[in-house]
Amino acid sequence: MRNLSLTLASLFVGSAFTSCADFEAGETIPENRSSAFPIAGGTTADPHQWPWIVSLRNSNNSHICGGSLITPDWVLTAAHCPQPATVRVGPIASAAVSRNISRRVVHPGYNASTGENDVALIQLSQAVSGVETVSLNLDPGFPYGIPLAESTSAALVNTNVAGWGATVEDGGSTATLLAAAMPAVANSSCADAYSPYPSIGVVFPSNLCAGYQGGGVDTCQGDSGGPLTFLFGPPQLAGVTSWGLGCARPGLPGVYARVSSYIEWITQHVTNARTFSSTAVIVTVTSN
Repeated sequence: MRNLSLTLASLFVGSAFTSCADFEAGETIPENRSSAFPIAGGTTADPHQWPWIVSLRNSNNSHICGGSLITPDWVLTAAHCPQPATVRVGPIASAAVSRNISRRVVHPGYNASTGENDVALIQLSQAVSGVETVSLNLDPGFPYGIPLAESTSAALVNTNVAGWGATVEDGGSTATLLAAAMPAVANSSCADAYSPYPSIGVVFPSNLCAGYQGGGVDTCQGDSGGPLTFLFGPPQLAGVTSWGLGCARPGLPGVYARVSSYIEWITQHVTNARTFSSTAVIVTVTSN
C-alpha cells in the first residue's frame, strides 16, 4: 500500500501492497492505490508453511506479484497484476521451479476503479510435480466479523500473509520471502476506515480485510496477488492480496479478495482444485 501514480511500465519495478492494477498501456494507477505488495512488519517465512506460494516474474526475471498454486498447473493471483513472463513456484529461489504461461484468465467482473473482483487465474505451460498445492477456503463468512477497534488483541490474530514485497512504503521487493500474522477485520469496519478515501477502492462483500488498528504490519507493494491464509489447522487460502492505502498505516487494514466468493468461477476453469471448510475449527471471538 503506498501513495503513487505510475504508468504500466513502472509496474515492473518490485513494489508491494495490493493493487498493482492490470492497466492498459498509458493508463495510470489512481493516486494512493498501491501497485503491489512485500510484507511490512514481517519476518523471514518458514518455507515449509508456503510450499505452494509463487512469484510472478517479468521478462527481466524480476518479481512483480505473488500468487498461489491451487492445482499442479493453475495459479490464483490478482487481476490487477501485470501479465507475467514466467512463474516461479516455491518459497526459496534456489529450489524453486519455473514455468512459462499457457494462458491468463481475468475475472470478467474485475473493475480497476473499485478493485472489485480482483482475481485472476494463470495456467502454467507444464504442471509442477512434487509440490503441495493449497486448499481453497469455502466459508463465506470467514473469518467472522471482528470490529476494527478490537483488532489489537493478540487473541484475535488469525490470518497469515506472505510475499516478496516491500517492507516499507515506496520500498523495493525483497529477495527473501517474508510473512506476518494479523487479525481479521470486519468488512463493515474496513469499509468505514476507507470511507474518507472513495477514490482508493470500495470494500465489497467479496472482500475480506486484515490488519492492526495501530498499523505496523501489512502487505505492501509487490505482495499483490499473494496469499492470506487462515492461521489455524490445515493451510487454507482465504484471501488474495488486492489493495489498500499505503502500507501498515494505523486504522487502514489491507483489503483482500475473499476466495470463498469465487469458488464457482475458479472451478469453471480449474479441475481438481481442493476445497476446505474451516467452520469446525474457527472459534468465534466475542468481546467482554
